[in-house]
Parts: sequence; C-alpha cells; structure tokens
Amino acid sequence: MRCYECSEDGVEREAVALCNHCSAGLCPSHALVIPDPVWRSEPLVKVVALPLRARLFFCGTCREAVQQTVRQGSGAQRAAG
Repeated sequence: MRCYECSEDGVEREAVALCNHCSAGLCPSHALVIPDPVWRSEPLVKVVALPLRARLFFCGTCREAVQQTVRQGSGAQRAAG
C-alpha cells in the first residue's frame, strides 16, 4: 500500500500505518501518532485512566477534524489525547 498524502504530491512511498479515522495509508512522515488513554470502569461508576496509553494514527486532515471537537469541549477529548 502507498501513502495517500505522498501520492497527492506525486511521490510514491510505502505506507506503514492507516489513519484511524479515514483509513488512508500513511508513511512515517505523514503518520501523526496520538496517545490514546485506556480507561477502566471501577465500582460506583468511576472511570480511571490507566498509566499505559495506546496509540492512534491520524492523517493531518483527520487530526485537525478531531481536534476541532476538542477545542469546542465535546467528549471527543479521549480520542484526541
């Protein structure tokens, strides 16, 4: 699979990841890695973030789109880290 962002510029580079939102192939230069908290529910409806985080890969377009929800204060803060 080739990097979608590079192909837009007429360059062919191998993809190493997929965008978590749009599934576009991404090379190391275009794959934006965002830490993703892992949550655990505990008794009495308490939710705790665990110390180790997972990771999400985003292309630049999807990262900006997700972060606009964070700037507006929606519940998407967990997704954008």
